[in-house]
Amino acid sequence: MIRKVLATALIVFFLAGCGAVQIENRAFVTAIGLDLADEGSTGRYLVTIEVFRPGTMQSNTQQPPVIILSVATDNFEMALEQLQSRLATRISLAHLTLVIVGEEAAKEFDFREVTDYFHRHPEIQMRARLMAAQDKRALDILKTEPLYREYISQELVAMAEMWPYVSLARRNPFFDFVADLRRTGGRGLLPRVMKSDEGEFIIRHGSAVFDNYKLVGWLSSEETQAINWLMEDVQVPVTASFQGEEYSYLTKDIRTKIIPEIEDDKVRFHISIETDGILRQQLGHHVDMSDPANVSGVESALAQTIEGQVRSAVDKAQQDFGTDYLGFQSILRRHHPQAHQRLDWDKIFPHIPVSIAVESHLSRFGKIE
Repeated sequence: MIRKVLATALIVFFLAGCGAVQIENRAFVTAIGLDLADEGSTGRYLVTIEVFRPGTMQSNTQQPPVIILSVATDNFEMALEQLQSRLATRISLAHLTLVIVGEEAAKEFDFREVTDYFHRHPEIQMRARLMAAQDKRALDILKTEPLYREYISQELVAMAEMWPYVSLARRNPFFDFVADLRRTGGRGLLPRVMKSDEGEFIIRHGSAVFDNYKLVGWLSSEETQAINWLMEDVQVPVTASFQGEEYSYLTKDIRTKIIPEIEDDKVRFHISIETDGILRQQLGHHVDMSDPANVSGVESALAQTIEGQVRSAVDKAQQDFGTDYLGFQSILRRHHPQAHQRLDWDKIFPHIPVSIAVESHLSRFGKIE
């Protein structure tokens, strides 16, 4: 019964986006994967499409809900032309929800080439998601069996929609990332997708770091959680130690301010973070949380832990990558546009002093009062 309801809703959704065109007269591409073509291929790109198969959500069919097709070519338009020759219905990108780029392709191709086609295509919607696959081809990701949804792009998009509750992942939708690249001259962060160690299911956490329009490295889930103190409004779990015991804390409200200061063309930044949240768990001997002194002590321990995470995020950008994917330049340009024009940002960014102050508050203690 549920499958029939889903099938009916999906058909109505497609028809609403396509006027009077019947769903069976269109090959709706739900995902596109981009990889390097194999050696000896005639093209540079290996383009893979995931195409929705009409009628497969009915309970009486055993066919998979999508078809996966790949072709090697030199550009996206030629790829779709060649793929069209394999399908009996016209290809449509009106319901494209996901674009995945394999690691080697992201390192090799200038991302302006990749995004230009999607930015120009009239059918592609603003809701499209973009992700980078670590250690895998996009083709491998698209061929993975989903755990919960009908097909893998549906599963990954559903994961992306959970961003307010998952601090381990970067959100950044497709066209926001394109805007980041244009504004910064090729710097930005993409959500990372990878397979489990056993290769059985997909994990969406961590980030892909881009500089000069190419992939230059990866941030782990913990490193991405650290940058999200500065870049996303998400719920972040924190574990801190006080009097030898561990305390688990979930933020419900985060207020972050990044203030640039400039004097004689010398730049510094001050980061101020204030959090409010709920105590989730005490591990070990239970300290009396009705004592204000103990509450204050836990709050201080939480603030120190958060400060350490933010410091690690800043150090990672400045020292390990030397790339301002955290957006400090944009903040400086907004506050001091004239002074910003005089600076060689790429040269000075790794050496800019950044101070951090964190204040954490425990406003709730779960069901225990």
